[in-house]
Amino acid sequence: MSFALKSTEAGARVGGQTINNLRFADDIDLVAEDEGQLQELTDEVHSSSQRFGLKINVEKTKTMTIGKQQKTVEIKIEAETLEQVTEFVYLGGVITEDGHCTKDIKQRIGLASAMFGTMNKIWRSNNTTTATKVKLYGTLVIPVTMYGSECWCLRKEDERRILVAEMSWLRRILGRSRRDRIRNEVTRKELRQQVALVDKIRKRRLTWFGHVTMM
Repeated sequence: MSFALKSTEAGARVGGQTINNLRFADDIDLVAEDEGQLQELTDEVHSSSQRFGLKINVEKTKTMTIGKQQKTVEIKIEAETLEQVTEFVYLGGVITEDGHCTKDIKQRIGLASAMFGTMNKIWRSNNTTTATKVKLYGTLVIPVTMYGSECWCLRKEDERRILVAEMSWLRRILGRSRRDRIRNEVTRKELRQQVALVDKIRKRRLTWFGHVTMM
């Protein structure tokens, strides 16, 4: 479905431009600065959908306010009020009402840890070289961790959480534990992983910022 929203005044101002909708395949996210604008945008999408013979699934459509001060909003499609939630997943990333990225980071670490765990036999194998293990780690675990990290606003506790997870994986590749009391720098050097995962995330954010700026 293709449509143009007429409410050009509705939406959030970002970099001097008004953004009121994000679309990917059949997912549509409407963005507004107040309840009235959001209702207006919702009405337009509902009307456009009807013209194409489509119907919005009210049960799957949610509302959420993002900011320091949370408020309740009542957005309706015809007579039905949409459920207001405190978080939702969009394109694999967790968005929360406080605007922080901690929930998303925790989820990425959890998914990466699950991926790491599926290869326990490889990490423990004496027939697999350390170089091969590092390549598998960089190919299968790191991308899962860093998915969507271009949009993260890292806080100190988030950086610490990422560091703890990263060092846990690196030690397990070498068959070690924290009880061995071997410094992180030594473990990194042995695996040639001197660039910390947090620094890789910072670099990715800067690269993405450069792409956006050139647009």
